Amino acid sequence: MYPGDSLNAHCIEGTPPSFEINHLQVSFSRGKLVGPNGNSIESVPGGKIKFEWLASAVASPLSNPADQLTIMVYNPTKKLFVTLVNAALRSALTYTLTCPAEFVGDDVYGYLSFVGINGKVSNSKFVGTVAIL
Repeated sequence: MYPGDSLNAHCIEGTPPSFEINHLQVSFSRGKLVGPNGNSIESVPGGKIKFEWLASAVASPLSNPADQLTIMVYNPTKKLFVTLVNAALRSALTYTLTCPAEFVGDDVYGYLSFVGINGKVSNSKFVGTVAIL
């Protein structure tokens, strides 16, 4: 893949041959659905990550309590992704993900997005970086 040819061209920095990824700019979905807001990420003992988000002010075609959460976690040390689709309803406001055991001790990047009941998606959002306990 050449950096200018992808959805994430904006997150690739540097000049050949020394490219780096700006993980804060990575996106795995783009759409018009209202995305997760007021997000937080917290490491929980036992190899878990707790994600939280705020409720949307008003239900609308672009924000429904029944929208489904998608989570993506990237471990740069292991160069592995964990993705979970339909993890929780938007109305749940929290979800705790159990990471693979081999992630313990590593820092990971967390991202969230929503998929609507109508199939529309939100922009994914970087939530933060945590060390897996």
